Amino acid sequence: MHGKSKLTGHVWSIFDLDFKRVVNQTDYINEHVLVKQEANSIELCRKMLYKNGLCIIDLSMYLHEGATDTFHIEGEHIIYTFFINGNSYATNQDGSGSYDITIGMGHRRYTGDFNIHVDMKPDNDVRYFAIFMTKAYYLNLLDNEKWATQDALFRSVKKNEMMKSRAEYFNINHAMINLLFNMDSQASTIDNRTHFIELKLKQLFLSVQDSLLHGITSFTELREDVHVLQKLHAYLTVNYVAPPTLKELARQFFLNEKKMTSTFKAKYGLTIHGYVTKLRMEKAQSLLLEGKPIKVITLDLGYQSISHFIKTFKSYYGFTPTLVKKRVHTMKSVIPLLLFVLPDHALALSSLPF
Repeated sequence: MHGKSKLTGHVWSIFDLDFKRVVNQTDYINEHVLVKQEANSIELCRKMLYKNGLCIIDLSMYLHEGATDTFHIEGEHIIYTFFINGNSYATNQDGSGSYDITIGMGHRRYTGDFNIHVDMKPDNDVRYFAIFMTKAYYLNLLDNEKWATQDALFRSVKKNEMMKSRAEYFNINHAMINLLFNMDSQASTIDNRTHFIELKLKQLFLSVQDSLLHGITSFTELREDVHVLQKLHAYLTVNYVAPPTLKELARQFFLNEKKMTSTFKAKYGLTIHGYVTKLRMEKAQSLLLEGKPIKVITLDLGYQSISHFIKTFKSYYGFTPTLVKKRVHTMKSVIPLLLFVLPDHALALSSLPF
């Protein structure tokens, strides 16, 4: 198996790995980092973890100008990709189709030679993970996992049934992102790197299987769902003061209510109610620090009563808004600084001497 990725117009490759030439045939996982900065063109950081039969790519790049990534894998292989950020358009060179690459989209497939061109727009911040494996490595990794016997991809590989013209698409959830980032950031510090990586891969592939079992598998359905969810998310972001009921939202966005709630949580990590509450509480915090009366904040955020607002605020932050108001005059210089430095607002407020 041979994998290569190269940007048009550049002499260097993002990666170029021929497993036949991997010198280290032991169980040790190698690491290689590539950093490129070209003025008014590209800023790129690529981390690659690899051993015989396995390659994990973590690519982050900012494109000042548009570019095309020619991605090629030669030989029988299994590939998982996770698109974390960026606007891109992919064209399969085997004639099987073209599609938009959507943030939060993942796909997997078992195939032979694989060629794809990914067109990326200018002023584009791109990040993706790609994991590709030989058939032997993949089967050996999962052969003793009971859950794998129920996995459609694993069964296809066992039967030698390649997915020549299609892939399975899935929504990336927070569990997958945490596993990818954890695997990427801690691999360098773990003594038994191979065991650690392979444990995370098993957990990651199980999470993908769970997403497929409870989500969607076709690209058309995924593209439509993600597009509608993004619209729904944007709508709630500006209408959190008086959001419609779940039934009204489902009707407004032409979605099944149960599917809408489950896919929203899978994509954004919060329920719809939880996301609306988060927006309201962040705004409440801002208004309290501005010195607004609790009664005014209650009305401004759409709560029916002061007691309901106070109860929600205390449940979210761990203390009442009254305590914030009592200290706001003496803590004016401290609270904004903490809130700016610490991303977790609840942690920032709860760390104050209330």
